[in-house]
Amino acid sequence: MFLKALGRPMIVVSSVDAAYDLMKKKGAIFSDRPTAPVADMIGWGKALSLLLYGQPQFVKQRRLMQEHLGSSAIRSYDKIVVNRVQKFLHRLWLQPDEFCQDIHGLVASIIVEVAYGYSISGNPAGDKFITENERAARLTSLCGNIGFTTMDIFPSLRYVPACVPGMGLKRKMLEARDAVRTALTLPFEWAKSKKVSGINMPSIIHTLLDEYDDLREMSYEDEMDLKIFAGTVYNGGTDTTRTAITMFFLMMVLNRDVQKHAQNEIDSIVGLDRLPLPEDRPSLPYIDCILKEVLRIHPPAPLGLAHASTKTHEYRGWSIPARSMIIPNIWHMMKDANTFPDPEKFDPDRYVVRGDTAADDPISPVFGFGRRACPGKAFADSIMWTTMANVLAAYDILPSRDPVTGDDVYPVPEFESGLI
Repeated sequence: MFLKALGRPMIVVSSVDAAYDLMKKKGAIFSDRPTAPVADMIGWGKALSLLLYGQPQFVKQRRLMQEHLGSSAIRSYDKIVVNRVQKFLHRLWLQPDEFCQDIHGLVASIIVEVAYGYSISGNPAGDKFITENERAARLTSLCGNIGFTTMDIFPSLRYVPACVPGMGLKRKMLEARDAVRTALTLPFEWAKSKKVSGINMPSIIHTLLDEYDDLREMSYEDEMDLKIFAGTVYNGGTDTTRTAITMFFLMMVLNRDVQKHAQNEIDSIVGLDRLPLPEDRPSLPYIDCILKEVLRIHPPAPLGLAHASTKTHEYRGWSIPARSMIIPNIWHMMKDANTFPDPEKFDPDRYVVRGDTAADDPISPVFGFGRRACPGKAFADSIMWTTMANVLAAYDILPSRDPVTGDDVYPVPEFESGLI
């Protein structure tokens, strides 16, 4: 689908083949991002997900992400993930009605410990670092979808004073900027102070701080780079991962046969004396199938993040102008009946082929395309799998009961508009 919005060319790509043709095979042309002045003004302009392709900052951050969140690196975080998942199971036992809040706390506590070395001892929902990051995320969302706001379309509006009538967006942006600055600074300064005091808190930030001989003489630019990097690790994975885990609970309630199948597999392979561990994953293929199907039927980011073309390109007889915005319609791709027969049905068995997973793997499109694919996908995948396997091993996930009739009350899936 091609359209223009105020002169800006936009192409919505709903085919996996076309998405790979453009954003992977022609990645040198289609790996840029649309310019987003609002992101700069709020404080997220140097986040990896929004940096223009090929900038030195992009290359540096991408390399750091691969070093610290790649498939080989994430095994060093298994202990943290398992520990936090087990605490999550305990909280489910104590307060099952608060599971949505506790899912958020689970994901946030894992990422903040991996990124900064900060271990949350109590309820994650009340932790200062978590609440400040949530405040920053909430205020950022009030500014609209970055890249699509009036100020992104008309960049000159950034120079209009916030006090001018009609500049409510800018007032929101200034409030969001202060919140983002606080959210990025608090955990970083905590980690830095521990390092200066000689207290080793294993984490990504502590490893990066090892490169500096005297932390008190770090330049402002170096500090900002590390703050943004760690903040991107946290904010880039928290909402999408918790959304997928929440969808897992919903799908298990609505598909009890799938739940029972998975529990039987866990009981037969792992036994009843312990909980599943990451090293059990190769022996529990059906949990992988459930994870894939959760991501397929309700992709956490249904429209992904927009790419932009750096020059005019001819594709299948069409001319794609330079600086076109390329929007991957991941939701539609995951509902393609040619690839996924009966696409509205939750069916993990569609991936079971002679004991292996099928070639039609939705995880790749769900996490993005080409050189802009999510660099933290292996880490998010590990968190989701460990959580799903442990929950299925420990609990039956059942619908609520009507207090009067005693009948099961099944939830009806409803979604709000938004990026996630």
